[in-house]
Amino acid sequence: MLDLDGLDGVVDAVRLAVVVLASRTPSESGVVEIRTSELGRWLGMSQSYVASVVIPALRRSGVVSIGTAEGEFGQDGGLKCEVLALTKAQDVVGHPLGRCHVV
Repeated sequence: MLDLDGLDGVVDAVRLAVVVLASRTPSESGVVEIRTSELGRWLGMSQSYVASVVIPALRRSGVVSIGTAEGEFGQDGGLKCEVLALTKAQDVVGHPLGRCHVV
């Protein structure tokens, strides 16, 4: 997943963000809701760095689709992130990123 074309030349924080988002993605929805500050804690970086460097680079990469999650009172509550390679692989039989199906 880290050798996708969209990640060529990006800073390591962006690559790490892809891994973090993929690991936190629920298999049921394929979309993880996370606050910028929480993503920053997972990356070991400030919220402002994540907001100004990591999120824009993720959006440009085409590897992660990022939308806005609405908060309890209608305000922007965080991010809705979908790691597109993970979503594509979910139902591919034998793919290492695919869902585990218990029979």
